[in-house]
Amino acid sequence: MKSPPTRARASTSRRLTVVVPAIERLREWKPWLEWAGQLPTIALQEKVSAALDALPRGREPSPPGERFRRTVLAAMPDIEAMELVDRFFEVGAEVVGTPHPIGIFLAGCRECLGEWEVQASRWSHPSSSRSGDPIALDQTVCPCGQTAGPNGDAQK
Repeated sequence: MKSPPTRARASTSRRLTVVVPAIERLREWKPWLEWAGQLPTIALQEKVSAALDALPRGREPSPPGERFRRTVLAAMPDIEAMELVDRFFEVGAEVVGTPHPIGIFLAGCRECLGEWEVQASRWSHPSSSRSGDPIALDQTVCPCGQTAGPNGDAQK
């Protein structure tokens, strides 16, 4: 185990490595060495990043909604589904006029929800000409032309 003075030197050494880019670029070493001795490493890194007009180290900030898009893509069961979702966001950006994935998703929901509500009302109130279980009949045919296979999986 390191002794307290050794730990303090190691901590100061780490902070000094943080300020090196600022000293090299700005050619001002005295204030940076003082700050290295006074500030915690995180605060020092933020100060260096601000002085160099750079992003702080660590995770780069993503555009708004990008985490949502990645989460949706990650939830897809296979590559075809991922490609479909990716295409949805790509086309949606053109149609909606925004690159924001949440805005694209909401516009897509608004666009299809009315049609789905009409279809759902037909399923729950079948016409008198239909016989048998209306739910079972409608679950075998998807509006997109896909039919359910023997185990319930969609087949093209």
